[in-house]
Amino acid sequence: MDVEMRHRLAIVFALFITSGCSAGSESSVEFRIAVSSPRIGFSQMTNPASNETIYVDPHDVASSLDIMDVEVVESKGNLEIRVIFTPEASDRIAELHESHRKDKMAIIVNGSLVMVSDITDEFKDGLAVLKSGLSSERTMQIARSMGHT
Repeated sequence: MDVEMRHRLAIVFALFITSGCSAGSESSVEFRIAVSSPRIGFSQMTNPASNETIYVDPHDVASSLDIMDVEVVESKGNLEIRVIFTPEASDRIAELHESHRKDKMAIIVNGSLVMVSDITDEFKDGLAVLKSGLSSERTMQIARSMGHT
């Protein structure tokens, strides 16, 4: 390999590392309440699946640290992400589940809103089923960022 090629590879590698895409890097995942009308302290964001404006709570309900397992399953021709949370996170989510049935759950990965899912589905035994409305490829990317292998 010539010097110029090694130099180019070194630059590509440096860009890869500094972009936050390094192999084995952990993603920061946050689950937050999202509503359709403005609320004090909530951030305005755009749902990537529908381009609707939503307002997202600044506080997370659960995070990467609360995820025990992630799997992707097909249901009625669409992919769903099934997330199993720790018992502590399950308790927090179950409490919110009843009072926020008309709201949505925003999934934020590394600071960016990547998915919005309804909260109306039953939440049981620490299992949340997230329906993204996104492409299969994008749904798999999100699941991988949550720890799905």
